[in-house]
Amino acid sequence: AAERIGLQTAQVTEEKVVVNGASVTRSVIPYGAIMYDTKGKAWTFTNPSPLVFVRAQVTVEDITGNKVILAEGPPAGTSIVTVGAAMLMGADHKYGH
Repeated sequence: AAERIGLQTAQVTEEKVVVNGASVTRSVIPYGAIMYDTKGKAWTFTNPSPLVFVRAQVTVEDITGNKVILAEGPPAGTSIVTVGAAMLMGADHKYGH
């Protein structure tokens, strides 16, 4: 199924970013890795091992272009889903039934 829906992953990076005029180090993920539930909470799917996907809540601090700067979320180096997360979210919440 993962191959059929074209799942792709990347790693959370740690980058120096400017937040409120100050240079800080934060975890950063691609915009495609963010999903919002029906209550407006932000999530991403981690990929701790092959074909295992775990929904993880994140707190978005800022979005700049294709980069999402996290105030809270998975640490740098964590594998996350960047393409196909909507399908995982639908399966996780059983949307479409």
